[in-house]
Amino acid sequence: MTSIEPNQLSQASNIITITVQVAELFTSPYPPKNNDAIDDHTKLSSGGNTLGYGEPKDSFITDVVKNGALLWNIKFEDNTQRRDYSLDLVCIAEKKSSDYDFFDFDPLLPVGNVILATPTKGNIDNIYQYNIIFSITDIYGDLQTYVIDPQLRMT
Repeated sequence: MTSIEPNQLSQASNIITITVQVAELFTSPYPPKNNDAIDDHTKLSSGGNTLGYGEPKDSFITDVVKNGALLWNIKFEDNTQRRDYSLDLVCIAEKKSSDYDFFDFDPLLPVGNVILATPTKGNIDNIYQYNIIFSITDIYGDLQTYVIDPQLRMT
């Protein structure tokens, strides 16, 4: 797929939104020694569930339906930070420790700042462990890459 059509977006059964306090995360010690800075400056939401700033993201589970479209998007917490930073969704990648495979491709790559995918594999109650990889670039061209590691559960 080379572009995402508006009707494809409306067909997504789950939308997973990553909200980032970009300046705060970028100015934290890098590379992070642990997930504290990432947990402190990111928020995940999907299907009415939200895991806020300061909460460990590895406990975030999104229920998915086999053959139901999933969409990941990333956004600034404060849009005024767009002046000094760019925020890019790099990919969705399976964790090597995941016992199950949900997708036909790995990694899943974005079109713009959105990733749209359909889980075609897996069975009820399977847990898919994966990484959301995103990057922040400042106005000087300095790039920092971050990883969030939530889960998907087949329902």
